[in-house]
Amino acid sequence: MAENNNPNIEELHASDNYQLVKTLKHSEIVDFVMQQLKQLRRPMLFFYGFTLVLFLIIVWITLVNFINPVISWGSYWLFLLYGIVAGMVLVIPVHEALHGLAYWLAGAKRVKYGMDLRQMVFYASAPGFVADKHAFTVIAFLPFIIINLFFGTGIVF
Repeated sequence: MAENNNPNIEELHASDNYQLVKTLKHSEIVDFVMQQLKQLRRPMLFFYGFTLVLFLIIVWITLVNFINPVISWGSYWLFLLYGIVAGMVLVIPVHEALHGLAYWLAGAKRVKYGMDLRQMVFYASAPGFVADKHAFTVIAFLPFIIINLFFGTGIVF
């Protein structure tokens, strides 16, 4: 676990070296994330590009199976349904656990997990933990990297 040398929340508010840019309630996080996803910065372009490649792989597998059937269409749709259910039941908890691991590695003392089923939002948070840009990037992208490496390796083999 990394030592957190970042200022705490009280030090941030008391110092003239920092400026409060945004305060969010949990209920506002979805809207904030959606706004960030619309901004085409390098990490988001990478994310969208990678997602497009994965989507094109699925389309390619579908077309190949259409031209030269390897499995029956019933099996194809059943496996697709299994994948969707597995994504919701297995991948979401692993995804949030990886966010929690990244928080812990960045030096957070406490990680909290929660969900808002009305908005279909699941989250890991570290109350009172101040993350610098590097830690925030790792916290944000660790699940994306690990999960996609796992499934990418599965697709190859």
